[in-house]
Amino acid sequence: MIEEQDREWLDAAQPQRRGFLALVAGVVGMGALSSGGARAATAASAGQPQRGISVSGTQHELVARMAILDGLARYCRAMDRSDRALQDTIWHADATAQYLDHPIGSYSMPLDSGQTLVDSKAHTHHRIVNVYMEVNGDRAVSEGYGDSVIRDHPLEDGTVVENIYRGRYIDRWTLKDGRWAIQHRRYIGEIFGQIRYDNTQWPAFAKRPGKHDRGDESYQYFS
Repeated sequence: MIEEQDREWLDAAQPQRRGFLALVAGVVGMGALSSGGARAATAASAGQPQRGISVSGTQHELVARMAILDGLARYCRAMDRSDRALQDTIWHADATAQYLDHPIGSYSMPLDSGQTLVDSKAHTHHRIVNVYMEVNGDRAVSEGYGDSVIRDHPLEDGTVVENIYRGRYIDRWTLKDGRWAIQHRRYIGEIFGQIRYDNTQWPAFAKRPGKHDRGDESYQYFS
């Protein structure tokens, strides 16, 4: 769950700023506000975050939510493809991070060590799903459930060890210079599992090592 310190940080956001055309479009699209909508608009103007998507700030909030989901997808892709240039687009330059019980520091510190681990493995799959978020002006907080599957290279007898990590990514996002990016991340680990396989009977495609670089065929489609 999003913790109280994140709630206080979110409440301190700058008021949302929207241009004249966006304001006109919102007025035309909404028509007359209902009494419930009016209460939501009043709360929003007072700087209070709304649960769900607010009517009065739909355009701004939808853009924020799309940017956050896109950023989390880029994070997973960047980890599995060892694409540091892509990884850096997800964070502000002064962003910080805290993974597990490690001290808070620059976001680059855990990414560097994590990427070194990923690059040494045969296959890795990262994904972040069930993303809950709240947006308030130029700030947002998201909580995503993350699964990381890390598969070792096969041992001489064909045994393959696969480690599975499950936890939650709680991210503070800020809008700076027209770009939503992570300002601070806190990763909470919750579940660990390990599976051992005998790969001697696996089909050929399952034995090919992953490509942790731009040699992956997906780069034919994405820059």
